[in-house]
Amino acid sequence: MNTPNRSPAARNARSGLIIGGVILLLGIITLGLSLGFLHGIENLVWVLVGLIASGALGIGYLENQNHGWMLMAAYVFLALSLIMSVWILFGGGTGLSAIICGLIGFPFALAYVVSHGKDWRALFIAAILFITAQVILLGPLIGLVSQDRTASGLLFGSSFLLALALAFVILWFPNRNDPHFAWAAMPPHVLFVLGIGFALFGLNVPQLAIPALLLYIGGVLMLRYLLHLQRSG
Repeated sequence: MNTPNRSPAARNARSGLIIGGVILLLGIITLGLSLGFLHGIENLVWVLVGLIASGALGIGYLENQNHGWMLMAAYVFLALSLIMSVWILFGGGTGLSAIICGLIGFPFALAYVVSHGKDWRALFIAAILFITAQVILLGPLIGLVSQDRTASGLLFGSSFLLALALAFVILWFPNRNDPHFAWAAMPPHVLFVLGIGFALFGLNVPQLAIPALLLYIGGVLMLRYLLHLQRSG
């Protein structure tokens, strides 16, 4: 919120002080790293820098919400702090890659929530990033389930399709009474059927694919017409 008892010039001046302070902090840290003063604690230093800079820029945004870029910069520094924290606690590898994807996707998910479920572009950017994180995390688990490369590929594809189906459901559900979003009701069914089919073939039980498909279609039709009867009755 813009502080009512400060003039725009005063708010801009305070924002400038915060920006200058963050840049000065970065300069001090990089100088210390260059001279070797922070050897052995570099990762911890970046965690603290991320937290301090994020907090300062967040305060700067609250001082003057016309500087929306400060909020995004605060998030970037917070993400830096979280990434380095994970690096310290767990090391690099797939977990870190998944967390980076998730952190990049989070602002887009937030934009979708703020739009009250209307900004489908933000939702699908977030969904792709979250799905990528999910696939990265599932890698070791799928490797345990199946050593066959073809089967593993089918299971990866299944997880991707099922997660994408969920994204369409998240888009459709809050807008189910809006005719402009009626199109979003169909893709989840197709993606769900494909995802289940991929999973069954990946698990080497393809003989269950047709019964599963028939059960799903029959169940969806019955549920749809029961809801229709309930509304019309």
